[in-house]
Amino acid sequence: MVKLPGYRTQRDLLSRRRTGHYTVTVDSYLSTYFYQFTDIDLAAGQEAYVKVLSQLRPVGERAVRENFYTQVIPAEAARPDAARRPFYGGS
Repeated sequence: MVKLPGYRTQRDLLSRRRTGHYTVTVDSYLSTYFYQFTDIDLAAGQEAYVKVLSQLRPVGERAVRENFYTQVIPAEAARPDAARRPFYGGS
């Protein structure tokens, strides 16, 4: 899924009875960057919030590229932040 900066999206896994282990990943300029992957184990009734962040990385002497990475955010902190952001889509 391609998303817009500042927007939120969601994926409803539990309504499909898909509890278990999930890996959330983002494409990044550094394809082996450790923090572009987040692993989450979910059971019925649990929720998880993962924030996608970016960091500019120098490439050569004059160019920069965005490097994307993921970070799990505690639900108590993420809920109010997500409620303020426009919804982009999901399932």
